[in-house]
Amino acid sequence: MELRVLRYFLAVCEAKNISKAAEALHISQPSLSRQLKNLEAELGVTLFYRGHQEITLTQEGYYLQEHAEEIISLTNKTQQNLKRSQIISGELYIGAGESIATKRVMNIIHRILQNYPQVKIHFFNGNSSMIESKLERGLLDFGITMGQYDTTQNFNSLTLPEINEYGVIVSKNHPLADHSCVTAEDLQNYPIIMSKHTADSDNFRDWYTEPQKLNIVATFNLPDNLQYLVDKGPYCLLIYKDLLPLDKSNLCFLPLEPKIIDHNRLIWSSRNQLSNVASLFLKLIRDSIKSKN
Repeated sequence: MELRVLRYFLAVCEAKNISKAAEALHISQPSLSRQLKNLEAELGVTLFYRGHQEITLTQEGYYLQEHAEEIISLTNKTQQNLKRSQIISGELYIGAGESIATKRVMNIIHRILQNYPQVKIHFFNGNSSMIESKLERGLLDFGITMGQYDTTQNFNSLTLPEINEYGVIVSKNHPLADHSCVTAEDLQNYPIIMSKHTADSDNFRDWYTEPQKLNIVATFNLPDNLQYLVDKGPYCLLIYKDLLPLDKSNLCFLPLEPKIIDHNRLIWSSRNQLSNVASLFLKLIRDSIKSKN
Protein backbone atom coordinates (compact mmCIF):
# COMPACT_ATOMS: atom_id res chain seq x y z
CA MET A 1 0.00 0.00 0.00
CA GLU A 2 1.27 3.46 -0.90
CA LEU A 3 0.94 6.31 1.56
CA ARG A 4 -0.57 8.44 -1.20
CA VAL A 5 -3.38 5.94 -1.71
CA LEU A 6 -4.00 5.69 2.04
CA ARG A 7 -4.40 9.48 2.12
CA TYR A 8 -6.89 9.21 -0.76
CA PHE A 9 -8.77 6.51 1.12
CA LEU A 10 -9.00 8.65 4.28
CA ALA A 11 -10.20 11.64 2.25
CA VAL A 12 -13.06 9.53 0.90
CA CYS A 13 -13.87 8.30 4.42
CA GLU A 14 -14.16 11.90 5.58
CA ALA A 15 -16.16 13.20 2.61
CA LYS A 16 -18.34 10.06 2.30
CA ASN A 17 -18.51 10.88 -1.39
CA ILE A 18 -15.92 10.09 -4.07
CA SER A 19 -16.66 13.19 -6.17
CA LYS A 20 -16.32 15.53 -3.18
CA ALA A 21 -13.13 13.78 -2.07
CA ALA A 22 -11.68 14.04 -5.60
CA GLU A 23 -12.44 17.76 -5.64
CA ALA A 24 -10.72 18.26 -2.27
CA LEU A 25 -7.70 16.24 -3.44
CA HIS A 26 -7.55 18.11 -6.78
CA ILE A 27 -7.67 14.92 -8.84
CA SER A 28 -10.30 13.59 -11.22
CA GLN A 29 -13.15 11.45 -9.97
CA PRO A 30 -12.37 8.54 -12.38
CA SER A 31 -8.73 8.57 -11.26
CA LEU A 32 -9.73 8.42 -7.58
CA SER A 33 -12.25 5.63 -8.21
CA ARG A 34 -9.58 3.65 -10.03
CA GLN A 35 -7.12 4.11 -7.16
CA LEU A 36 -9.71 2.85 -4.67
CA LYS A 37 -10.62 -0.18 -6.78
CA ASN A 38 -6.91 -1.01 -7.13
CA LEU A 39 -6.55 -0.77 -3.33
CA GLU A 40 -9.49 -3.12 -2.83
CA ALA A 41 -8.00 -5.54 -5.36
CA GLU A 42 -4.60 -5.37 -3.66
CA LEU A 43 -6.12 -6.12 -0.25
CA GLY A 44 -8.67 -8.61 -1.53
CA VAL A 45 -11.56 -6.96 0.34
CA THR A 46 -14.45 -4.55 -0.28
CA LEU A 47 -13.89 -1.28 1.57
CA PHE A 48 -17.06 0.63 0.65
CA TYR A 49 -20.74 0.17 0.07
CA ARG A 50 -21.32 2.57 -2.83
CA GLY A 51 -24.68 4.32 -2.57
CA HIS A 52 -26.24 6.78 -5.02
CA GLN A 53 -25.16 9.91 -3.12
CA GLU A 54 -23.07 8.63 -0.22
CA ILE A 55 -20.73 5.76 0.47
CA THR A 56 -20.41 3.86 3.75
CA LEU A 57 -17.56 1.76 5.04
CA THR A 58 -17.66 -2.01 5.31
CA GLN A 59 -16.27 -3.71 8.42
CA GLU A 60 -12.96 -4.09 6.58
CA GLY A 61 -13.14 -0.43 5.62
CA TYR A 62 -13.51 0.67 9.24
CA TYR A 63 -10.55 -1.52 10.17
CA LEU A 64 -8.37 0.03 7.47
CA GLN A 65 -9.52 3.55 8.38
CA GLU A 66 -8.39 3.13 11.99
CA HIS A 67 -4.96 1.80 11.05
CA ALA A 68 -4.49 4.15 8.10
CA GLU A 69 -4.99 7.11 10.43
CA GLU A 70 -2.28 5.73 12.72
CA ILE A 71 0.09 5.11 9.79
CA ILE A 72 -0.39 8.62 8.38
CA SER A 73 -0.07 10.19 11.84
CA LEU A 74 3.17 8.34 12.53
CA THR A 75 4.50 9.27 9.08
CA ASN A 76 3.70 12.95 9.57
CA LYS A 77 5.24 12.91 13.03
CA THR A 78 8.44 11.31 11.73
CA GLN A 79 8.75 13.70 8.78
CA GLN A 80 8.24 16.77 10.94
CA ASN A 81 10.78 15.67 13.56
CA LEU A 82 13.39 14.89 10.91
CA LYS A 83 13.10 18.17 9.04
CA ARG A 84 15.33 20.11 11.39
CA SER A 85 17.34 17.94 13.75
CA GLN A 86 19.39 20.74 15.33
CA ILE A 87 16.64 23.15 16.39
CA ILE A 88 13.51 22.93 18.48
CA SER A 89 10.80 22.20 15.95
CA GLY A 90 8.51 19.39 14.88
CA GLU A 91 5.57 17.83 16.67
CA LEU A 92 5.01 16.57 20.20
CA TYR A 93 2.43 13.87 20.95
CA ILE A 94 1.18 13.50 24.53
CA GLY A 95 -1.48 11.18 25.95
CA ALA A 96 -3.20 11.53 29.32
CA GLY A 97 -6.29 10.75 31.29
CA GLU A 98 -8.28 13.40 33.14
CA SER A 99 -6.16 14.61 36.07
CA ILE A 100 -5.06 17.77 37.83
CA ALA A 101 -1.51 16.81 36.76
CA THR A 102 -2.32 18.00 33.24
CA LYS A 103 -2.24 21.60 34.52
CA ARG A 104 1.52 21.30 34.97
CA VAL A 105 1.84 19.80 31.50
CA MET A 106 -0.25 22.57 29.95
CA ASN A 107 1.93 25.20 31.60
CA ILE A 108 5.00 23.57 30.04
CA ILE A 109 3.30 23.30 26.65
CA HIS A 110 2.37 26.99 26.83
CA ARG A 111 6.02 27.92 27.42
CA ILE A 112 7.17 25.80 24.48
CA LEU A 113 4.57 27.25 22.11
CA GLN A 114 5.41 30.78 23.17
CA ASN A 115 9.16 30.33 22.65
CA TYR A 116 9.09 27.94 19.68
CA PRO A 117 6.10 28.82 17.45
CA GLN A 118 7.15 26.23 14.85
CA VAL A 119 6.32 23.41 17.30
CA LYS A 120 2.93 21.69 17.06
CA ILE A 121 1.33 19.83 19.99
CA HIS A 122 -1.09 16.91 19.73
CA PHE A 123 -2.97 15.78 22.84
CA PHE A 124 -4.72 12.41 23.18
CA ASN A 125 -7.19 11.52 25.94
CA GLY A 126 -7.27 7.90 27.06
CA ASN A 127 -6.78 5.47 29.90
CA SER A 128 -3.45 3.98 30.97
CA SER A 129 -3.61 0.86 28.80
CA MET A 130 -4.50 2.87 25.69
CA ILE A 131 -1.67 5.32 26.34
CA GLU A 132 0.91 2.57 26.91
CA SER A 133 -0.19 0.84 23.71
CA LYS A 134 0.27 4.03 21.68
CA LEU A 135 3.66 4.67 23.29
CA GLU A 136 4.83 1.16 22.38
CA ARG A 137 3.76 1.72 18.76
CA GLY A 138 5.55 5.06 18.57
CA LEU A 139 2.35 7.08 18.22
CA LEU A 140 2.99 9.12 21.38
CA ASP A 141 6.10 10.75 22.81
CA PHE A 142 4.84 10.88 26.41
CA GLY A 143 1.95 9.62 28.46
CA ILE A 144 0.54 10.57 31.86
CA THR A 145 -0.86 7.58 33.72
CA MET A 146 -2.72 7.44 37.02
CA GLY A 147 -3.17 4.78 39.65
CA GLN A 148 -1.18 1.73 40.67
CA TYR A 149 -0.28 0.46 37.20
CA ASP A 150 3.16 -1.09 36.86
CA THR A 151 4.97 0.05 33.75
CA THR A 152 7.05 -2.52 31.91
CA GLN A 153 10.76 -2.35 31.21
CA ASN A 154 9.86 -0.65 27.91
CA PHE A 155 9.14 2.65 29.70
CA ASN A 156 11.00 5.30 31.61
CA SER A 157 8.93 7.11 34.21
CA LEU A 158 8.88 10.24 36.33
CA THR A 159 6.53 10.70 39.29
CA LEU A 160 4.68 14.01 39.21
CA PRO A 161 4.00 15.89 42.47
CA GLU A 162 0.25 16.19 41.96
CA ILE A 163 -1.99 13.58 43.53
CA ASN A 164 -5.56 12.62 42.65
CA GLU A 165 -8.05 12.30 45.49
CA TYR A 166 -11.22 10.33 44.80
CA GLY A 167 -14.65 11.47 45.85
CA VAL A 168 -18.21 11.71 44.57
CA ILE A 169 -20.04 14.59 42.98
CA VAL A 170 -23.73 14.81 43.88
CA SER A 171 -26.51 17.32 43.54
CA LYS A 172 -26.91 19.71 46.45
CA ASN A 173 -30.39 18.20 46.82
CA HIS A 174 -28.95 14.68 47.18
CA PRO A 175 -29.43 12.87 50.53
CA LEU A 176 -25.63 12.64 50.86
CA ALA A 177 -25.02 16.33 50.18
CA ASP A 178 -24.83 17.25 53.88
CA HIS A 179 -22.27 14.52 54.63
CA SER A 180 -18.64 15.49 55.19
CA CYS A 181 -17.47 12.32 53.43
CA VAL A 182 -18.82 9.17 51.76
CA THR A 183 -18.18 5.58 52.82
CA ALA A 184 -18.42 2.35 50.87
CA GLU A 185 -21.69 1.57 52.64
CA ASP A 186 -23.16 4.91 51.55
CA LEU A 187 -22.56 4.09 47.88
CA GLN A 188 -24.63 0.91 48.06
CA ASN A 189 -27.82 2.95 48.29
CA TYR A 190 -27.48 5.04 45.12
CA PRO A 191 -26.87 4.66 41.36
CA ILE A 192 -23.16 5.12 40.58
CA ILE A 193 -21.40 6.70 37.61
CA MET A 194 -17.69 6.00 37.29
CA SER A 195 -14.95 5.58 34.71
CA LYS A 196 -14.04 2.11 33.47
CA HIS A 197 -10.48 2.86 34.64
CA THR A 198 -11.74 3.34 38.22
CA ALA A 199 -13.93 0.24 38.20
CA ASP A 200 -10.96 -1.91 37.15
CA SER A 201 -8.33 -0.32 39.40
CA ASP A 202 -6.80 -2.27 42.30
CA ASN A 203 -6.88 0.90 44.39
CA PHE A 204 -10.66 1.10 44.22
CA ARG A 205 -11.15 -2.65 44.64
CA ASP A 206 -9.05 -2.56 47.80
CA TRP A 207 -11.26 0.24 49.13
CA TYR A 208 -14.52 -1.37 48.08
CA THR A 209 -14.08 -5.09 48.62
CA GLU A 210 -17.49 -6.05 47.17
CA PRO A 211 -17.89 -4.06 43.93
CA GLN A 212 -20.66 -6.41 42.78
CA LYS A 213 -22.92 -4.71 45.31
CA LEU A 214 -22.60 -1.37 43.55
CA ASN A 215 -25.33 -0.25 41.17
CA ILE A 216 -23.13 1.13 38.36
CA VAL A 217 -25.58 2.63 35.88
CA ALA A 218 -23.13 4.45 33.58
CA THR A 219 -19.43 4.66 32.75
CA PHE A 220 -17.46 7.38 30.99
CA ASN A 221 -14.22 8.30 29.29
CA LEU A 222 -14.47 12.07 29.83
CA PRO A 223 -16.68 13.25 32.71
CA ASP A 224 -17.86 16.68 31.57
CA ASN A 225 -21.26 15.72 30.19
CA LEU A 226 -22.14 13.45 33.12
CA GLN A 227 -22.52 16.41 35.50
CA TYR A 228 -25.80 17.27 33.77
CA LEU A 229 -27.14 13.79 34.56
CA VAL A 230 -26.02 14.08 38.19
CA ASP A 231 -27.90 17.37 38.45
CA LYS A 232 -31.13 15.57 37.46
CA GLY A 233 -31.27 12.73 39.97
CA PRO A 234 -29.87 10.67 42.85
CA TYR A 235 -26.63 9.74 41.04
CA CYS A 236 -23.15 9.67 42.57
CA LEU A 237 -20.39 10.55 40.11
CA LEU A 238 -17.16 8.91 41.33
CA ILE A 239 -14.33 11.12 40.16
CA TYR A 240 -11.06 12.83 41.03
CA LYS A 241 -11.28 16.05 43.02
CA ASP A 242 -11.05 19.36 41.10
CA LEU A 243 -11.70 17.87 37.66
CA LEU A 244 -15.01 19.69 37.19
CA PRO A 245 -15.71 23.36 38.09
CA LEU A 246 -18.52 23.32 40.66
CA ASP A 247 -18.56 26.89 42.01
CA LYS A 248 -21.54 28.07 39.98
CA SER A 249 -23.37 24.75 39.77
CA ASN A 250 -25.90 22.87 41.85
CA LEU A 251 -23.30 20.18 42.55
CA CYS A 252 -20.87 19.48 45.39
CA PHE A 253 -17.84 17.23 45.92
CA LEU A 254 -17.58 14.79 48.86
CA PRO A 255 -14.31 12.95 49.62
CA LEU A 256 -14.27 9.21 50.21
CA GLU A 257 -13.58 7.77 53.64
CA PRO A 258 -11.07 6.27 54.00
CA LYS A 259 -9.32 8.31 51.31
CA ILE A 260 -8.26 6.87 47.96
CA ILE A 261 -5.22 8.57 46.45
CA ASP A 262 -3.83 7.99 42.94
CA HIS A 263 -0.40 9.20 41.86
CA ASN A 264 0.50 10.53 38.41
CA ARG A 265 3.46 9.41 36.37
CA LEU A 266 4.95 10.74 33.17
CA ILE A 267 6.10 7.79 31.05
CA TRP A 268 7.98 7.51 27.75
CA SER A 269 9.57 4.75 25.72
CA SER A 270 12.98 3.53 26.84
CA ARG A 271 13.70 2.22 23.33
CA ASN A 272 13.13 5.31 21.20
CA GLN A 273 15.40 8.34 21.03
CA LEU A 274 13.67 11.56 22.01
CA SER A 275 13.40 14.35 19.47
CA ASN A 276 14.72 17.79 20.38
CA VAL A 277 11.29 19.11 21.30
CA ALA A 278 10.56 15.99 23.38
CA SER A 279 13.89 16.39 25.20
CA LEU A 280 13.05 20.03 25.90
CA PHE A 281 9.62 19.08 27.23
CA LEU A 282 11.14 16.49 29.58
CA LYS A 283 13.77 18.97 30.81
CA LEU A 284 11.14 21.61 31.53
CA ILE A 285 9.00 19.09 33.43
CA ARG A 286 11.98 18.04 35.55
CA ASP A 287 12.95 21.67 36.19
CA SER A 288 9.39 22.52 37.27
CA ILE A 289 9.40 19.63 39.76
CA LYS A 290 12.78 20.65 41.20
CA SER A 291 11.65 24.24 41.61
CA LYS A 292 8.33 23.08 43.10
CA ASN A 293 6.32 25.14 40.62
